[in-house]
Amino acid sequence: METARDSNGVEYHKKKGSQIAYRKVEDGFECVECGSEILAAQVAHPVHDGPFPLSGSGRCENEQVPYRPKCEKEPNFHGSPIQC
Repeated sequence: METARDSNGVEYHKKKGSQIAYRKVEDGFECVECGSEILAAQVAHPVHDGPFPLSGSGRCENEQVPYRPKCEKEPNFHGSPIQC
């Protein structure tokens, strides 16, 4: 996430490479474009750290991914694999 503040001290966040900005409000974030509350979905990335292709210990790296429920679909829980 990239972060910036305007001259009034309002904090803004956006995903790297995205044009969608989120404004920090008292109890979370809201979309600058549509005003909807920003939610977060958990995404699990399987870790492929075994000796064979697509094998591993069964471990997953979890991350919280922000999204706008009015304008975007909720991110899929099954994230892309992490190759070690």
